[in-house]
Amino acid sequence: MTRMVKNKNTDYWGTPCEIKTLIKNVLGEINIDPCAEDLLTKNIWANQYFTVKTDGLTKDWVGKIYMNPPYSNPAPWVEKFFFEYEKGNMKEGIGLLPASTDTRWFGEVWKRSRAICFWYGRIKFLDILDGYEEKYPAAKGSVFVYCGSDEQKFNQIFCPFGEIISRNKIIMPINHSQKWPRRKGNEITSAKLTEKDVRAIRRCLYTPSKELADYYKVSVTTIDRVKARKSWKHVK
Repeated sequence: MTRMVKNKNTDYWGTPCEIKTLIKNVLGEINIDPCAEDLLTKNIWANQYFTVKTDGLTKDWVGKIYMNPPYSNPAPWVEKFFFEYEKGNMKEGIGLLPASTDTRWFGEVWKRSRAICFWYGRIKFLDILDGYEEKYPAAKGSVFVYCGSDEQKFNQIFCPFGEIISRNKIIMPINHSQKWPRRKGNEITSAKLTEKDVRAIRRCLYTPSKELADYYKVSVTTIDRVKARKSWKHVK
């Protein structure tokens, strides 16, 4: 099941086929979709699913899980996702969530996930009321959250499609090469840190600055200033 907020009347949208493929490539099979919607049963590809009527929040999630909760209220689903993994019921799981990094529930994502993929661009979901045509982009960015024992596989498969943070460490995409220009007076020069580097560093607030500095080959002071969202003109 996939959901997103497009208007007040619906919170339910279908998963694009290419994303299904990525998830299947990581997990192999999906044992349970815990927050499905009756209208979406045509698009369900898990062995078992719970709908609003059966209330997935009250069930045990056993095996391999794909979760995409209502974007309007993901908090209880996020807590359940990590609870089931830490309890040992969920062996491996992927959650598709809004990239609401300023919310309280996203703090749990930072602390308890094994890996996170910040998807490039906006996902175009399927319209379940119009023949499952790909029409509506998400109202905001999306993240894929992984829990399980094979985060390396998750990182390798999702790396071409987004910024990966694995256990608060950055996984560099292959095409991570575009330089971020900076202005010095009227002169444009090239910085060692790219725009993507800066965004990635700011998502790694809990990673030691020394470790990030060694990785990017810049000073600890530079990393601290980037984390603090100060001017990036100090980057040389």
